[in-house]
This record gives sequence, C-alpha cells and structure tokens, in this order.
Amino acid sequence: MKYKRTIVWMMAAMIAATARGATAAEPTDLGHNAALKYWQAFAMLPQMSDADNKAVVAPPTAAVDDTQRALADRAEFSLKLMAEGAAIGPCDWGLNDSDGPAMLLPHAGKSRELSRLAALRANVRFADGNADGAIDDLVATFCLGHHMADHGLLIEVLVGYATDAVAVDTGAAHLQVMSTKQHARFAEAIAKLPPLASTAEGMTREKAVFGGWFKRVAKDVAVKDLLDMLGVGDAAQTKGLAKALADPKTLQAAIARFDAAYDTQIEAMRLPYAESIKRLAAIERQFGELSKQVKADPDGHAADAIVVALMPTATRVRTVEAKTVIRRAMLRAAIAYADGGADAAAKVADPVTGKAFEISPVGGQPGWIELKSTVLDNDKPVSLRARIG
Repeated sequence: MKYKRTIVWMMAAMIAATARGATAAEPTDLGHNAALKYWQAFAMLPQMSDADNKAVVAPPTAAVDDTQRALADRAEFSLKLMAEGAAIGPCDWGLNDSDGPAMLLPHAGKSRELSRLAALRANVRFADGNADGAIDDLVATFCLGHHMADHGLLIEVLVGYATDAVAVDTGAAHLQVMSTKQHARFAEAIAKLPPLASTAEGMTREKAVFGGWFKRVAKDVAVKDLLDMLGVGDAAQTKGLAKALADPKTLQAAIARFDAAYDTQIEAMRLPYAESIKRLAAIERQFGELSKQVKADPDGHAADAIVVALMPTATRVRTVEAKTVIRRAMLRAAIAYADGGADAAAKVADPVTGKAFEISPVGGQPGWIELKSTVLDNDKPVSLRARIG
C-alpha cells in the first residue's frame, strides 16, 4: 500500500508540475525572500530541554529566571536571522501545492517556536531595562505572523494569528517599563504593520490548492487510492465518493458542488463581522444536514460526498480573525491610555464595531487595566489586560 500511495503522489506531482510549468513567472531577485532568512533561523534553533520547553511558554507576567536568560542567549543567532527576515517584504515558503491535502507545512511549527523564543527574549530585555531591544523583538514577531499568514492556507493564517497574539500579550504586559518615547515608537510600528491575511483569503487558497489537486488526480488514480489520500473512513462517505469517482457525470457534478460550497463560504467570510457570523452559522447547519443526507442515502447524494469529506467550516475561524484584529487595536489603545488617558484611548476604535473600547482597572492588580470589546468569543467579550503602571 505504501508503494502504491507513493506512485499516486508522484503521478499527482508530475501532473501539477506539467500544468504549472508553462505559466510560472521567473523571480527577479532570488535573495529578496523573507522565507530564506526564516528557514536559516529554523535550522539554528537551539535544542530544547524539558526545562526550556517550560520556560518558553511561561506567561509574560512571570519573573525572568536563569533558564530563560540562558535560552535567550542560545537563541540569539536564530533571532538575528528572524529580524533580518522580518525586514524583507516578500515571503514565499516554497511549498509544494501539488500535494493537495497532504502538503507538508514544516514552517508552521517552527514559526511558533521561533515566535515564542522572540517573546521570551523580549521578556528578558524588558527585565534588564532594554525596552528598545524588546520592542524590536516584538515588531519582528508581528512581521513573522504576517509572513506566516500571507497567501497561506487556512491553517497557516491561524498560525499567523497565534503568532500575533504572542506579540500582543507580551507587549501589553510591559507597557509600564516603556518611556513615553518608546510608547510612541511601539504604537507607530504597530500601526504601520501590514494587515494580517483574512480567513477569506486563507479559504480562497485552500480552494485553489485542495480543489485544484482533486480535479487533477480524481480522473487519474484508482478509487481506493484516492479514498486513502482523502483520509475518508466513514462508510457512507466512502460509498458516495466511490460512486462519484466511478461515474464521469457524477464526478463533474461533485466538482461543481465542491467549488460552489467553497465560494459560498468565502463570500460569507468577506461580509462585515456580525453578518458574516450569522451567514456562516447558517451554512454550517446546511453542511450538517448534507452530511446526514449522504449518510442516509450515499448513492443518491454521491455528488455531495466530496463536499462533506473535504469542506472545512468557517464560523469559528472567522471569530478568531475578528479577535486578532481587535486585540492588536487594543494594544494600541492601551499605549494611548498609558500616556493620555481615556480620551486618547478612545481615538483607537474597535476595528470590528467602530466603537471605543471599555477600559477599567483590574481589581486586585494595581497598575493593570482591562480593555473589552462588545464582540464575543465563546460567549465572553474579547479582551486584553495591560500593565501601565
């Protein structure tokens, strides 16, 4: 089976290479690619002990210890390369789109590890009175998140959002040690950051990669091998897919419905947030009903089986997108509040609602404030706590 599956993947790759080779543009500057710096940074990441793994995920409010200091020193060269990559605009990770759902994303986990190390060193630098150096680390982390998400699949976009959150939380925990001048520098750097890729953009890329892969290989491989590649284990889905793949007309109908399902979700994801969530929830219910129909009558709903097998649902990820852009704005509002109070903070509006954030002191934690949005995440307001004194 392993040999047959390898042959299938090689066939799919050759089909894709033939199709793409005639239209690929020749790069004008092979060295002007942030990913080349990031890959070097990944290669130089320090070996992590159990103590290191605990240290790197310690909250930014925790006191810096010797393990963290030593780890920050060992990560110095990786973080230097990360900063060099962050300063470059274009970023092409060089992934193999022709692998479709089996495409490996080795940069995703490494990016998360690198971003945590950058935040750890920022904590160390803040503790040592080097706020300017810490700000540099956080700005580089924001840029890494942007590069991770830009032109990425949905999972890459979400990793980009998680990277952004690391920078936001670390910066918010140390505003009290920055000068007014450093606040201004940090706020300006955040304001100038390129926008993160949207979940609609991530879904559009998934349609191109996964849908393109399916269209290429569906006609050229054995049904059983294709089912193995799709990872379909449900008996009804397997039966429906087998019928769809065996009949050209049903296969064409399946491809058309697959494209339409993606387009429907992408269109909904591009709507203003409240309207988007409402529409996506309705689509998710429709997918649930479609899944029941495939299970009850796989022969009659063979053309729908591919949608049920491959289509992601987007309600949750759309909320994560909103939360990410809101919390980045909250960090800017917290900086403004630290220097100019509520009136200054009110000038930084919630990017989703257009309203000012609710800001209040955190009980029992002197010097801390909490910013809240009216947008909910798991039935709780999106929020950020920041230390300003």
